[in-house]
Amino acid sequence: MCINNKLSIREGFGMVAKHFVDECILCGECLKGCPVFLEPRFELVNKGPETVIEKVIDLLKGGPPSKEVYKLVYGCTKGCSHVCKSACPNGLALQSALVSAGHRLQAADEGLPPSAYQHMFNHHYSFGRVFGDLQIKESEAPWLKEVPSEPDAVDVVLFTSCAGQGFPHLVLDAIDILRRMKVNFTTVGARDLCCGCTTLTHSMPEVTARVSEKYITTMAKFGAKKVVSLCPGCAIFGNSFLPTFFSVPFESFLFTDFLADNLDKLPFTQPLNKVITMHDACTQGQLFGRWDVPRKLIKAIPGVTLVEMEHNMENTICCGYITNSNFPGAMDDRYYARLNEAQAVSAEVLTTTCLACQLAFCPRETQYPFECKHTITLVAEAMGIKHEDKLKKYLIIGDPDKVLDEARDYVEASDLSLSEFNHVLPSYFERMCVSPKK
Repeated sequence: MCINNKLSIREGFGMVAKHFVDECILCGECLKGCPVFLEPRFELVNKGPETVIEKVIDLLKGGPPSKEVYKLVYGCTKGCSHVCKSACPNGLALQSALVSAGHRLQAADEGLPPSAYQHMFNHHYSFGRVFGDLQIKESEAPWLKEVPSEPDAVDVVLFTSCAGQGFPHLVLDAIDILRRMKVNFTTVGARDLCCGCTTLTHSMPEVTARVSEKYITTMAKFGAKKVVSLCPGCAIFGNSFLPTFFSVPFESFLFTDFLADNLDKLPFTQPLNKVITMHDACTQGQLFGRWDVPRKLIKAIPGVTLVEMEHNMENTICCGYITNSNFPGAMDDRYYARLNEAQAVSAEVLTTTCLACQLAFCPRETQYPFECKHTITLVAEAMGIKHEDKLKKYLIIGDPDKVLDEARDYVEASDLSLSEFNHVLPSYFERMCVSPKK
């Protein structure tokens, strides 16, 4: 699929893979700082970086799949690519080559990890659908579920993102914030829309092409020059990936970055009087290295004292949530390493701009003397806006039966049946909820 004679996504990643094969000198430097490679439970470090890279190269040349490449492909955090690329003497992007490696794994009938469906936007039991339905009734959600063929023109489109639908309190916060900023906007939360990030992450280039084209076409209907999303992946994809393959008539922004660029329009009324530390999501580095942007936003909130953890900005520690999504429990130690750093600086709040990082931390806040709050929540509170974070409450409860009882009204209003919730929630809770503190 091509638009304006640009490469198809499969062709593009094929070229990246070929370049990787041709230019890789098999030194293994790209893996020496890779959190997946270094995690003992993956048993990759025992093989040595050169051996693992040789297996990647062999697969890309048409050789057989291997368990080492499978773990690397589906364990890749997909966010801290600067680690492998900056370590490579030739500046090669291992992360991009792994997309083609994953496509070859699937062609060899190597299935996706069992829990991969949880992050596939169009799956019947996707995270956004399951947890969105547990918190808000579809009939009451104040966003467009379907986009008309000729919608009213706006200046800004707020895209919930497929992951963001599992955080309806943040979507509601964002809507109220934009209203008070007097922005001419609309909110799109159609469940059949995704920028394409989730499908490409799972090495599906042809599906990504269809999904991304639909996303671009839909957003373009509003005539907006800016699309802001709750998910960093959408912002990265919209600015760094989609223009390579499509004609994109708008700029993409992470919602918190959009707020930081419009501080003069934020009517703060409530001092927070909190000591806050910022967890830098590894994706923030891909947003053009704008490490200072979320800090600019946090510092603008009245009554905030910002303290830095040992690892911050370009030296941040990836929380490992994406890896844990496909290999539950593999990166739990990284969750606690980060939470322990926040405790060491006596923070009262640990904040992040990333939905995945928030999911990594918030179920564990009862083990620590601080709260875990998304940056959007802090901005909203400082403007007198408050929407209950039911997602955090449910994850802290950690018991599917108790959660379903608590959310009974929402379950009854959902298209998913009670038996379906009973079927799917245990696997979510087993992966996302608390394990013993390290």
